[in-house]
Amino acid sequence: MDQSIHTSVKTLESIKALIQNKNNASSLANLRSEIECLRRLLTSGKHDLAETISILILLSKNLVSFDFLRSVLDEDLILSLASNPVFIVRSRILELLLINMNDDSNGLLLLKPRVLFGLFFGLSSDLYPSGRISSMNGLVTLCKRDDKDMAKLMITTEVYEKTIMLLKDEDVMVRVASIRLLSEWGKMLVKNPAMGLNVRKMSDEIFIL
Repeated sequence: MDQSIHTSVKTLESIKALIQNKNNASSLANLRSEIECLRRLLTSGKHDLAETISILILLSKNLVSFDFLRSVLDEDLILSLASNPVFIVRSRILELLLINMNDDSNGLLLLKPRVLFGLFFGLSSDLYPSGRISSMNGLVTLCKRDDKDMAKLMITTEVYEKTIMLLKDEDVMVRVASIRLLSEWGKMLVKNPAMGLNVRKMSDEIFIL
């Protein structure tokens, strides 16, 4: 194993130990070596990416600031992980993004809303049902943002047609998630009626389904 990766893995073990002690874990926020360690492991491809992201998930839930996560994960790295061919890696990064989006403590996002939309919309066609569900949950959260720019992205025939398609998915939980998405999408449409969509026609199509 490369010496730098070996050192990073040992540092990762130290981070895991700190997670067991929340009083000490808060000190991670200002430790440059831990940030560099996590970035090295995420970019090297020589360590279990899912395990490293899982550590970030644990940290983001309880222990560290947004600034720490932002120092570890930039936009290019997040998008690279989200397009990883290994599903568990995609799944973990989606989980981390959803935790960040639902964090009411600061309202800061790891990715710009426009980038999040593109990511979630794309992964709503993921091969695995849980990937499709997580992506739709992300779109639901974006629908809840009182944001005109987001409404312009969300209220399109493409989003509507994708949601309708997922209503017919073979997986029951995907269908349930698509119903939630359609509900929130409809609420956004009511708040932004001047988007040029034929609401009556869409409502009739949904009823026929």
